[in-house]
Amino acid sequence: MEDLAVYGWIAPSKIKIVIALALTDAFIKDQEIVTLFKALHLAYHQALCNPFLRLNVSPEVANDPAALIVAGNARWKSLTNRVDAIGKAVNEAP
Repeated sequence: MEDLAVYGWIAPSKIKIVIALALTDAFIKDQEIVTLFKALHLAYHQALCNPFLRLNVSPEVANDPAALIVAGNARWKSLTNRVDAIGKAVNEAP
């Protein structure tokens, strides 16, 4: 844990996002972290609001979108692609 910086954010829609970044010699500004959280929240929101997303789930689970995300599930391909793009942009930043 000593070589990681962990940040947490609760979005206005009550979505909790946690980011763990490797510590480097570069200084990370608070505004950059906030921008990263907003980009991740927007990617999640856009994936969830996709009118063509068919989840086919039971009514008990339908009210909790967080329970519907399964790692590697093809239904969430757009979210996975957006999160990967955000990760690449963070790694390429000076």
